Amino acid sequence: MLMQSMTTQLLPTAPSRGANKRQRAWSPPQPGWTLHLIVHRFCHTSGEDTAALKDVLIDELRDMYSAENQLVKALPKLAKGAKSSELRKLFTAHLEETKGQVERLKSVFETLDTKPTGEHCNGMEGVIEEGADALEKDEEGASFDSGIIGAALRTEH
Repeated sequence: MLMQSMTTQLLPTAPSRGANKRQRAWSPPQPGWTLHLIVHRFCHTSGEDTAALKDVLIDELRDMYSAENQLVKALPKLAKGAKSSELRKLFTAHLEETKGQVERLKSVFETLDTKPTGEHCNGMEGVIEEGADALEKDEEGASFDSGIIGAALRTEH
């Protein structure tokens, strides 16, 4: 809720009916831009409340960094275990996307002038363990792939 509230404050409002087409066609400059705006806002404000919120933000970012790095290690195993070549390609593509998310998080930590390490995402560890269990099942073909798809989907929630 807090992040939603902060995001709402940071996002531009929708243009009015009289706005020109350029304003209506506005879109974010890049993926992850909202997070960069939040970080920028924290870096340029002060006060006790802001310091406490910054600590929470850093803890949450470290947790996300841990989760994404765990995925970087797990996705190649899922790709290798997939029976379908199309599913292998999808896992490989998602791996590249996840690596990009890790890089964006690194840039956020640089902006905050802090290290990304220090937290471990236990939730992601558990979900990845379920994926490893799915790889060990004695299923065949589409049934097997369905199991690892389900495990992969849980990592995204």
